[in-house]
Amino acid sequence: MASPTVFHWHPSRLAPSTLSIVLSVLAPVGTALAQGPTAHEHGVAYLNLALDGEQLLLEFHAPAADLLGFEHAPRNAHEQSLTTALSTRLQQGSWLLTLPDEAHCRQTVGNVVTGHATEGHDDHHDHDDHQGHNDHHDHDGHQGHEEHDHQEEDAEHSDWMAAWQYLCQSPEHLTELSWQGFEHLPSITELRVQGVVGSKQFARTLTTSRSTLSLQP
Repeated sequence: MASPTVFHWHPSRLAPSTLSIVLSVLAPVGTALAQGPTAHEHGVAYLNLALDGEQLLLEFHAPAADLLGFEHAPRNAHEQSLTTALSTRLQQGSWLLTLPDEAHCRQTVGNVVTGHATEGHDDHHDHDDHQGHNDHHDHDGHQGHEEHDHQEEDAEHSDWMAAWQYLCQSPEHLTELSWQGFEHLPSITELRVQGVVGSKQFARTLTTSRSTLSLQP
């Protein structure tokens, strides 16, 4: 098996939004993680991690269904309230993870990106409805309706992303990360982690029974 490619990067020049770019050029470190957060799988979330020197960068991806209970854009005041509250919580990494006190880490950046894939829904509806009304065969009309259902289901898949940046005064004590997300987000039962610590790459899977991630090279 070929050795993984090492990408030399400078954390002082990075922002959380560039973490995906950093990790995307790394050689795949695990078959299950090779697909990354592009694999929309309910119950499964992803964490990208980069640690070098005093800077820790984290990027969390999860299906909206596991975070909110729905994947469409908010349709009423209650759903809007849930969305706003979640966005506020996700800006703070401490809601989902704990770092050793001895490392003296403080969060310096927190970004949240929501994704509601609703564009094109009306276009699919109009197209299928027109097809159904102009087709004189019941079977074909039923087929058009089924295609519409599948298109509607696909259109409403959405994921959220939260990115956090930490500055740690004593990074030599940053030996592990404890994931608390399983308690706050019970619909998520598996967290697939890929990252780079210094020049070392790794892939791990955390579960409800194994929620601590070692950060030692």
